Amino acid sequence: MSVAALFIHVPGRGMLKPHLKKITFGVCADVHKDIQPDADNRLRIFIHQAIKKKVDFIIQLGDFCFPKQKNSGFVKIWNEFNERKYHVLGNHDMDTCSKKEIMTFLDIRNSFYSFDTGDFHFVVLDLNFFKNEQGQVVPYQNGNYFSHANTRGTMPAGELDWLKKDIEKTNKHTIIFSHQSLVYSCPNGNDVRAVLEEANQTAGFKKIIACLNGHHHNNVYDVIGDIPYINVNSMSYKWLGNKYAYAKRYSADIMEIFPSAKYIAPYKDPLYAIVELTSEMMKITGTKSKFIPPSPAELGVPASANPDEMTPMISNRIINIV
Repeated sequence: MSVAALFIHVPGRGMLKPHLKKITFGVCADVHKDIQPDADNRLRIFIHQAIKKKVDFIIQLGDFCFPKQKNSGFVKIWNEFNERKYHVLGNHDMDTCSKKEIMTFLDIRNSFYSFDTGDFHFVVLDLNFFKNEQGQVVPYQNGNYFSHANTRGTMPAGELDWLKKDIEKTNKHTIIFSHQSLVYSCPNGNDVRAVLEEANQTAGFKKIIACLNGHHHNNVYDVIGDIPYINVNSMSYKWLGNKYAYAKRYSADIMEIFPSAKYIAPYKDPLYAIVELTSEMMKITGTKSKFIPPSPAELGVPASANPDEMTPMISNRIINIV
């Protein structure tokens, strides 16, 4: 079939895809097995819901777990989903190891890649790099990103070139997955977004439907260049840090195993979303919870001007494709 045959011309509306078969997928982010005491149960709830909903695939957007033997049971829960499943690398996944080590542990062949499901194309990015003092782009490993705040999240030139070519090769509607936001935490995000916007302009239809990321543990939504950028909230918690540490939420035994848990404001229930894609729209069905007391407000954390910066929910959203 020729490329032209894949589209229908509608006067005044450009080139539109014919009817597309509906697909669904489950998405979660920032489970943080090594910080959240009940991460296993949270992940298990997500997996059971994905199985119940009969989604076509699942994907997690990074900060999953450290590659330690004690976490093999956690990965086993993930693998209880017998259909296709995908990983995005997060910055904290390399806190104690190299990128190769975590990829081996999670059975990830490539740190950035793409795949098709039905009539849709999906792209997974790897922004876990920084520029060192010599201007070289260096991959994260063993927590080295902590000392390079100004340049971390940089996409290497080779990956950016791959992204452009990958999108050019497909005629399918496309969703981009990353750990870090292409708006807030990618120093060369302008260059990346320009590639996505150019793809839409060249295609003559909304080829890039949306970009989904984790990392920020919030529920923020932006539209730039007519492309939605959606922060998928953490499955587990909002990070509060040392100033608002609270060590009495969990027992002493638990705190001994999870000492960083004093720095978080955990959500009572796991947050995740089920996404449905059709010819007309992308429908996100999120989840809503509450903070396990004391809440950030009760601990004196100042309220943000944008309440979605600190809220235990993933919003329901409908994004029109045509």
